[in-house]
Amino acid sequence: MKLFIFSLFLVISIPVSFPQGLKNHSILKSFNLSNYGFRSTLRSSPSAPKHISGSGTLIDPYVLYDAQDVDSIRYLGINNKYYELANDIDLSSISEFAPIPNDNNPGVFSLEGNGHTLYGLKQTEGVYSGSQQSYSIGMFSGKTAGTFKINNLVIDNFRVNKTTITNITATYFSAALLVSFFSATEIQLTNIIVKNSSLRFSNNPSTFPALSYLGLIVGRANATSVAGKLSYVRNCLVEYDTIYYSSTFQPNSGHFIGGIAGTSPNGSGTIPFEYNASRYNYFYSRTGSTLRKNVGGGLIGDISSPSSSFNYNYSHSNKADFGNGGAPNNYPWGFGGIFGYTGANNIHSFNQNYAANNECLGANQSGGFYSEDNSTTTAQSIDSTLNFCDITSFAEPNTVYGSVRYTASQYPSAKTSALLKDINTFIGWDFTNTWSIDSTQNSGYPYLK
Repeated sequence: MKLFIFSLFLVISIPVSFPQGLKNHSILKSFNLSNYGFRSTLRSSPSAPKHISGSGTLIDPYVLYDAQDVDSIRYLGINNKYYELANDIDLSSISEFAPIPNDNNPGVFSLEGNGHTLYGLKQTEGVYSGSQQSYSIGMFSGKTAGTFKINNLVIDNFRVNKTTITNITATYFSAALLVSFFSATEIQLTNIIVKNSSLRFSNNPSTFPALSYLGLIVGRANATSVAGKLSYVRNCLVEYDTIYYSSTFQPNSGHFIGGIAGTSPNGSGTIPFEYNASRYNYFYSRTGSTLRKNVGGGLIGDISSPSSSFNYNYSHSNKADFGNGGAPNNYPWGFGGIFGYTGANNIHSFNQNYAANNECLGANQSGGFYSEDNSTTTAQSIDSTLNFCDITSFAEPNTVYGSVRYTASQYPSAKTSALLKDINTFIGWDFTNTWSIDSTQNSGYPYLK
């Protein structure tokens, strides 16, 4: 009888020591472990993760608490799924964070960071996606339909480092810390900070994609504006980060690096790229041929078609090393403070952008604002009263503008570093609602409110 009473006491007492998420459940109703979120020890086949609450809908999103919760996005899916972070999350307990697979469904994916930080992600291998025709590296492989949203998120101390020798047969190579590849997808990226992180590719394969794109937030964004929807990249900051690319492979088309995106979003309509900044970053690039494009930009590597609007962006104190190569208007090699290259015959809109104190090493065609405008019919028209670059950024054989193909009046005004720290230089700029300037902030350059 004593033994029976003692055993009954144990059974009744068990719920008190259950995890927080189980305290409101009675084990007498159902004892199905998957209902209570017990995490499997095998990452390849988990049941519902330990802490996740919510149902994944717009009004009741999945709430993520720890590294395994974040990793479980790959199992719960990104089609018609809504997530949010409950707190800062350290991902370093996952020794190899494989890219969350590409989604090719028309639904919405949304991640609300609530201002919290994801840090410590480690990754050394990517994935191949047939629907993307791309080999992808990054936290998210990407999305090729529907809508992709991330808001109010900080990324800190991510280490994506691909060094193993791999022959890659694909159309594209896309790499980013956050999202590798978009196609036919509405993207809305806002209030994202990436800092103290690195994206590295050091590899000498014998086969490799014809085109490669690397960016700290997005690798390649293609055909992202669809009828009735709006894509944009707003309020994003990358600082104290590194993008490093080194390969002896000879690309047969081009290689593009950007602080925020390897290539800008393009699609059926004008796509805003606004209130973004890049500062104190390092960009290094080497390819196996000087007869192909090897260009980068503080914000964007390649500006795509159709027309986009670039408003209220800045880039300063970045350093780039693109080596020696290229020739003006032929095989562009080099770095631009704002963007690297455009070959599209369309006019983009530039309003209140500046680039200052950026540096590119090597003998190439780098420029204070951009490296090369390779349009064949007309050049970009960049209002010199509303866009500026630092005349002291680059030494010869580099130029203030990169390759000047038309009249200099179509290009931003070149100023000294001292003038770019003087509010009187920025006549017509919005220092009431958009910009601030303070000698003790942002190295003395204007910064976004």
